[in-house]
Amino acid sequence: MDFLQCVHHVLAKLTQPTLRELKEAISSIGCTRERILPHLTHADILPYGRNVIFRSDVMEAIVIHIPGKQETPVHDHGNSIGCAYVVEGSLINQLYVLDKENQLFCYEQNRFLKGDFFYAVKGQIHKMCNPSEERLITFHVYSPPLTAMRTYR
Repeated sequence: MDFLQCVHHVLAKLTQPTLRELKEAISSIGCTRERILPHLTHADILPYGRNVIFRSDVMEAIVIHIPGKQETPVHDHGNSIGCAYVVEGSLINQLYVLDKENQLFCYEQNRFLKGDFFYAVKGQIHKMCNPSEERLITFHVYSPPLTAMRTYR
């Protein structure tokens, strides 16, 4: 089974997945560098590549490519939960809250390496940073699909 068929086969079975089920789904898909590379997109309008490779009423799967020394904007995922897997490279995930004046405050930073999983809970505000000169490739699954995502300045 090729990569896209495998993604569809695994994710189409899920109806109301938990974070644990999202992680198990990613693990069962087998997200290797070789399988992901054909689905890599490069920075265009955004400072990173973003390729939605699967979408249903319940799930969405995205391959993200962040070139060296680049980062995503600070954003949330609306009403979605998510799980991501580091396929290649390393990242710093910075978590934020809005303070009393509605200003962003970074309260935590976590570093993730190849083979690590990380999560997006409902309401989480974050940005992903690639601290290295090398590219970063991650595979993300969200439920429900991202529709009310918001970016912050």
